[in-house]
Amino acid sequence: MIGLTPIYTFGEVFALLTGSMKDVSIALTPIYIKLLKDLFFVILILIGVFLKFKSQTIPRIFIFFIPLILSLIIAVFLTKFNLLLFLAGIRWILPIFAMFFLIGHISEILLFKISKVLFLLFILNFIVQIWQFLFMTKFFGQSADSEFSLRNPGIFFMPGPSSFFVVICLFFSYYYTFSKSAKSIVVITAPISILLTASGAGIASFFVLMFFQYFPKFMLKASVFVIPFILPVFAGLIIIVSGRGDIFEDSFMPRVQIFIDLFSEIPLFSNRFGSGTSSAYLASNFSGENLDAISTESTFATIIANLGVLPFFIFMFFYLIWLFIVFLNNRRELWFFTIIFSFFGLTTQFMEVFPQSIIFAILMAKYLPSYFKFGAN
Repeated sequence: MIGLTPIYTFGEVFALLTGSMKDVSIALTPIYIKLLKDLFFVILILIGVFLKFKSQTIPRIFIFFIPLILSLIIAVFLTKFNLLLFLAGIRWILPIFAMFFLIGHISEILLFKISKVLFLLFILNFIVQIWQFLFMTKFFGQSADSEFSLRNPGIFFMPGPSSFFVVICLFFSYYYTFSKSAKSIVVITAPISILLTASGAGIASFFVLMFFQYFPKFMLKASVFVIPFILPVFAGLIIIVSGRGDIFEDSFMPRVQIFIDLFSEIPLFSNRFGSGTSSAYLASNFSGENLDAISTESTFATIIANLGVLPFFIFMFFYLIWLFIVFLNNRRELWFFTIIFSFFGLTTQFMEVFPQSIIFAILMAKYLPSYFKFGAN
């Protein structure tokens, strides 16, 4: 299913290539094709449930699943029922269900197989990016110094998810590579691919990831306390490298404001489950029904919109525990993984972006039982 990633956005990508794209809120790929990946999630979850019943064991780590289930039930109960919104909300949370039910079923062999598929998609994405850079209409802007396209999303609809995908490919090339030559290609080409997206999150995560990848391991823990003081330098590098002088005013600060607004408007438990999703916008356009979708622009804000302020605090509690575990273990692989999804969690709703969402579920299913010391059973 990951190998089919290009078909989920082929309508939008074709429109970008031909210059016929008019509105980013309208899905141009047939809805039944987009829903294939959701069907894949459902099948994965059902297989996971079957395997748990077959083994007659429930992983102890499922205790972390209880607050999510309770928050979900309360939010659904408080929200005036609308089938499309309900389905949008369930679609949004499917990766988390998949994550828990995949625990105990993720092997190193599977991750190496995924790495092969990601490498092929990476090459295709980069080729499409080069074509877009040279010939695409300037839908996402153009370079100040040339007539070339500034932001090139490749096989994805938006530049942000494209850079997100490239960074994930970089992660797999370092830790689950199936070939030294493939690793070399990704390591050399990934920075160019990220630059072609001009994504602030992509550029920032790349700099930080390279720091954690090559900085002496025995000094990594200490370096965490230094990073906040050099963030202004990173900010300047992002502006220079991306060529977007207004990146913070036009991209980052609006996301901060959205988060603040939602934090002040949404009650302890949300009564708008499903509204804070990209699916709600697509469902509105598809059905012609006004679903009053909420623009969130980040995973953190989406949690507040769909579940409420209290579930967000619960999430942050577990997130801080995870950061503490990463700090204690001091493994580059964990640092790399955590930085990727933390950075892009600030700028994308990654639980609705494919294949990033399934990669997150798979890797969390691998890491959770190992590093929380609960064991798979």
